[in-house]
Amino acid sequence: MWSSNYVRALSTAKYFAVNNNLKVNIDDRLKERVQGIKSWDELLDDFTERQFSEETYKIGFGENQLEVRKRMEEVFAEILNANTGWRMSCFWYNIYRNTRRKDK
Repeated sequence: MWSSNYVRALSTAKYFAVNNNLKVNIDDRLKERVQGIKSWDELLDDFTERQFSEETYKIGFGENQLEVRKRMEEVFAEILNANTGWRMSCFWYNIYRNTRRKDK
């Protein structure tokens, strides 16, 4: 079982882990998208629209949807390749809320 280090994800994973006698593996790469702002007040008015229409759009020190998708694909590939034959659960929140693929 894998989880991001976010409290919401860990809380869900811990519930399942305790009830199934499993260990929770925490992987920081499962974190939410880094928005690139210190406060939601800094979010630009056009951010919501542009983050979906431009896969390389980002602000400040944030990540764009292409970077998040690459990070997620890498971590899941690594987890799956290292654990062939096992059933797995991963818990995270809001990662793809802001990183929808245009082709899906």
